[in-house]
This record gives sequence, C-alpha cells and structure tokens, in this order.
Amino acid sequence: MIKDVQHLTITIRQINTMATAELECPIEGCTYKTGKASEAIACCLLLAHMAKHMPITASQQLPPTLATPAPCGPKLEHPKVDLGITPERWNIFKCWWNAFVVGSGIDPHTSSAQLLQCAGNALGDVLLKSDPDIVSKPTLDVMAVVKELAVVAVATGVTHAELVQLKQKRDESFRSFAARVHGKVETCQYKTKCTCTPPQSVDFTDIIIRGVLLAGIAHMDIRWDVLSTMDILDRPVNEVISLVKSKEMARGALPVPSAGFSSLIHHGSPSTNRPLPVQNRNQTGTCPDCKGTFPLFSESTEITGAGSDFSLSTTTRCVQPDKKASIHPFNGTEMP
Repeated sequence: MIKDVQHLTITIRQINTMATAELECPIEGCTYKTGKASEAIACCLLLAHMAKHMPITASQQLPPTLATPAPCGPKLEHPKVDLGITPERWNIFKCWWNAFVVGSGIDPHTSSAQLLQCAGNALGDVLLKSDPDIVSKPTLDVMAVVKELAVVAVATGVTHAELVQLKQKRDESFRSFAARVHGKVETCQYKTKCTCTPPQSVDFTDIIIRGVLLAGIAHMDIRWDVLSTMDILDRPVNEVISLVKSKEMARGALPVPSAGFSSLIHHGSPSTNRPLPVQNRNQTGTCPDCKGTFPLFSESTEITGAGSDFSLSTTTRCVQPDKKASIHPFNGTEMP
C-alpha cells in the first residue's frame, strides 16, 4: 500500500527545509492532509496518521478475554438435564440454557464443553460412551444428541388429550393455569397444510389455547360471565387472560353479602361456585316440624371436580329417620 519507503524518507527530509509545511498522506487513495503547521507538528501529525495504515501483527492483537470482556455479574450455575425427561421439560431446559449462554458471555456455537457440564451423571456417562470425542463437535450437534438420549418420546395424540383435560385448580391463579397450558401446547404441534397452491403451513395454536383456557376456568360464575362476553372467541389470548384475571381480582376483593335464609335459598343454588365466608358456614335453622335446629349448609363436591365447597342444603327442614310421618286415610296429606 505504501508507494515506497524512500518516498516517505524524502518527504520527511523536505520537512526539515521548510518553516511551515502542509503534508499529505503518501498512501495511494488516501486524501489526508495535515494542514499548514510547523515542521515538527506536521511531521507528528503525519506519523500519527500513518499508524492507521500499518497492519497489526499477531503479537499486537489483544487476547479474546480483553477484546470481549465477560459479563461482570455473578457466576451462573449450569442448568441441569438428565435421562427420562418429558418434551415439555426439555423446552424449559433450552430456555435456561439460552439464558446461561447470554449471562455467561460464552460463544453459543463453540460451547460443547459447557453443555456437557449440564448433563446429569447418568446422561453424561451415556454421552461419553456413545461418543468419547463429543466435546470437539459443534454445539448444535451435541444438543441434538442430548435431546435424543434424554427426552422420552410421547405420541402427539397423547399430548393433545392431556391438553384438553387441563383444568384450573381451586387455589391456582388463572395466569399460572395459562402458563401450564402454554407449556403443554408447545409439544402438540398444532399445524396443518392449507389447500392453497403452493400449500402453506397454518398454525392454529392460539385457537386451541383460547378454547382450553375458557373451558378450564374453575369458577363457574366467572366462566359464564366470560363466555357471554361479546367476540370473546376473536380476542387475542393475552386479552382473554387479562379479562379473566381482572374478574378474579374483583371476585376476591368483594365479600359475599350476608342475607336471610330465604334470600340464600333463592340466590344460592348448588351450582353457584362462590365460596361462603367462614363465619356463615356454621349457620343453623329451625325445623318447622320438630322445632329443632339443623345446619343450613353442607359440604358438596363441584361438578368440575376442582375441589369441594360449602353449598346450600337441598331441604329446609331436618331429617329424622326414626320419626315416620302419619298419612291421612282420606286426602293422603301428612298428619302432625
């Protein structure tokens, strides 16, 4: 790139004969000029500029540890994976692995040794027995081998059946239930080919997620309210989750109003899923027949199978098995 070393020497000699000078870069194609300055300053400016055109030798290059400093945060632990895991658990491990690679500042393409440290004792022994030189292979190839050995294959139809059977638990928030649904649906592969020319892949995962979420709401009153919402089937999944979450918050914040027994009989049917306050569960009533007391509430299991709750008794009087009612011989009515 330099025309000639002698040309640079002649240029420097010319500097000494001038009081002021404006020097140009001798590199072909470079338009740098020092501007009019004293001989010493112009010479220093030209030499400083010439350093940019000099190639950097291997001894002058910075080591990789200094060129790309590692993250200064705390040391991260290796995520663990072992034999006999489910596809859902494998997806979680990949998320943890990506976070570990970014947080540790390592090259994701040449981190086979780090990936091997994530394997448990049983899985690590199998990997080394299958290929003793596995550390020298690319990370993507090692990841494929780890998945093949660690993950237990499950039929897609089985995962579909498990997905549609998911229900929200009684003490589980709807957002946690939605996270379980998302984790399960990632292994279901809800994709199909359209009839276009050429055919294209259509992903209808959001439609399945929305249907499972709506059908799995534990509280019947919230489910009815959400299903009656206009265009609920056309809303995005995140909006459905936010809608149910807001109704859960309102349901938990508003107490159940205390009313008389007749009001409870009218409004509190066994299908109502609202839990009664603890102070109301021990209420008793007076039997119109024997004038004795009997509990107004009894524990029953919901239809959804999510758990048990206190609901209203189906009768307004006590039941005495040892007392047989007398029937009038003419009109068939019960006699006192």
